[in-house]
Amino acid sequence: MDDFDNWMDQLDTSVGQIDEVTLAEIDSALQSVHTLLQEHSEKQPAFNAIYEEVKKLGCSPEEVSSLNETYSKLVTKYQVQAKLYISSLFCFNMVLLSI
Repeated sequence: MDDFDNWMDQLDTSVGQIDEVTLAEIDSALQSVHTLLQEHSEKQPAFNAIYEEVKKLGCSPEEVSSLNETYSKLVTKYQVQAKLYISSLFCFNMVLLSI
């Protein structure tokens, strides 16, 4: 889970780099966000594998609680990232259409 979380942090950093773009950079930013969204989608099998591993673990109630909390945070972060990328694509496309 830590590796997956670290990967998501790296994506957040990448998004932060394209957060403020000039009009001249819209096409490039749109391509970057599209690439990030594609990479995010390609990680879905790894995300599913983490879920299957968590389900299989025979842990104490305390460990299960801790794992559930960690996994829930990971789920939330993964979903928020997807929504961010999709909304960024939408915004960039709207800007391009208005030019």
